[in-house]
Amino acid sequence: MATVGTQKSLGDGKSKDKPEPLDLSHHFSIMAQRRTESSVTKFIGGLSTTTFNLGPGFPFAGNFPLDTLEGAIAKPRRLPLHSVSGVTLPDTDTSRFTVPKVSMDSQSNNPDTEIDLSTALQYQASTGYPSLAAFIQDWAVNYQNQGNIPYKDPETLITCGALDGLAKSLMTFSDPGDNILVEEYVYISAKDNILPFGLGLAAVNIDQEGMSAKSLEHILGNWDETIQGKRPRLMYTVT
Repeated sequence: MATVGTQKSLGDGKSKDKPEPLDLSHHFSIMAQRRTESSVTKFIGGLSTTTFNLGPGFPFAGNFPLDTLEGAIAKPRRLPLHSVSGVTLPDTDTSRFTVPKVSMDSQSNNPDTEIDLSTALQYQASTGYPSLAAFIQDWAVNYQNQGNIPYKDPETLITCGALDGLAKSLMTFSDPGDNILVEEYVYISAKDNILPFGLGLAAVNIDQEGMSAKSLEHILGNWDETIQGKRPRLMYTVT
């Protein structure tokens, strides 16, 4: 499994001269500005191999009812690139895997490499299962974007899906009464997700290449806050 350590070794030479990311905290919603560090954090910091710390309420991993998690994963060539007829079954060749209760890497105290049930079934930080977060970080930075993100130390966040990510973004950057730019034919589930936040939808025309730049320029250039409310500073678009 790739880890954040791999990301750092690949990215160090490229990121030395990159600028710091823009500070967007002035765009935070009222709710985001009220957020504070979790009160449980101070208790987690007191954990050690010789101390039972009941502060965070961590259950004893030995009581978890699962000893292993086993399954089979389809090999990469399972689904051919060419079309498959309705009567042709795909190749059933698979690779089997077993996730143990305690991994060998647990002795190294490196959460980025631990893949076991005693860790996966335990309470996690808000950043998610550490080894999964490390893998996604490495994949997004070094493979999906080839290390070309134009600022220092990019990070990734794990969500439960696109709409969960949208909801988290709206909680962070919008307040009731704000307006958000969307395509005139907006994804219907996104619309259903946006409206409960008390946001207005500013519909932008689309052309063959997606959201029309001319329509966007016209909407923002002629926006009247006395009639339409706050000028939009958020955009939801399917590129």
